Amino acid sequence: MKVPLLRFKEFSGDWEEKKLGDIFKISAGGDIKIENVNNIKTNEFKFPIYANAKKNKGFYGYSNIYKIDENVITVAGRGVNIGIAHIRKQKFYPIVRLLVLKPNKEVDIDFFEYQINQINIFIESTGVPQLTAPQISIYTISYPLTKEQQKIASFLTSIDTKIEQLTKKEKLLSTYKKGVMQKIFNQDIRFEG
Repeated sequence: MKVPLLRFKEFSGDWEEKKLGDIFKISAGGDIKIENVNNIKTNEFKFPIYANAKKNKGFYGYSNIYKIDENVITVAGRGVNIGIAHIRKQKFYPIVRLLVLKPNKEVDIDFFEYQINQINIFIESTGVPQLTAPQISIYTISYPLTKEQQKIASFLTSIDTKIEQLTKKEKLLSTYKKGVMQKIFNQDIRFEG
């Protein structure tokens, strides 16, 4: 049986197990002409361009054209960030070896982003590692019905939000500490007694 050990109590039954290629139609980005690229968002250049990167979720710039116009998942298909998945819920243009996973049926793409990011993708390469659509399509994952997918994704997203809030708080406290230390060591402020 394919049942998780930890589960929300309102759900039961087996999880399904399938290859990514059976759940998604997988394609690769490609090239974009320089006249379709701008570093600044304008009324004409309003569609994001995404590439293979972890920083800023792979954001590259803006385009006046788009290639994808539906909710999908992208997976980095080249370089050190290979296998990192991000959901995309807007029109955009994928470039280079960025893989685009379009669901074949109704699924919660937030859930599948988390699931894909748990896959230990191994690419044997002597040069720059590359992940192709046929390679990622054979990875198998387990998943529940859509309602349970949504509940799990919502729960994990709330944890991510809390982590982001705590990270911001940590940065603010660290900046505050540096400022106070500078004032103490410059003798701008002193403790009484």
